[in-house]
Amino acid sequence: MDAAIQLVPFNYMAEEAGFSSLGDVDEFGPDFLFCAVCTRLSWANAHAKQLTGLLRALRRGTEALYEDPDGAAATISSETQGNPEHARRACRDLVAKKAIPKDLAVGSAAFAATIDAMMHSRIEVGGPKSSLSACTDFRFLAAAA
Repeated sequence: MDAAIQLVPFNYMAEEAGFSSLGDVDEFGPDFLFCAVCTRLSWANAHAKQLTGLLRALRRGTEALYEDPDGAAATISSETQGNPEHARRACRDLVAKKAIPKDLAVGSAAFAATIDAMMHSRIEVGGPKSSLSACTDFRFLAAAA
């Protein structure tokens, strides 16, 4: 393998181990979904209260990250027994780059780029469920606001 995407904090760990950084992945693909909350709609409808609670907690965590990146880093490193400097760098980078949307919404450009990458990797994604509007339901995210 000549190169691989390493997300925080693994990119810092690789650099410390002597690997070269070819640049930040967001410079090459600024719109991409690296993380999403996914479930079956039937489960979501049956567990709307729990799903809304989860999304509300994720939104509060995201707000805390943006309000105090160093405080968020302290919590992360404490809970994971991870490297405090890695956590601090990661939180500061995530906030500076606005890597996590404050409202947690999935953007159509990021969704399209992700589907495109999956298709180029020969991962089966075609058909009616390959558009953002066909496979997302933002009711639960709206209810968590």
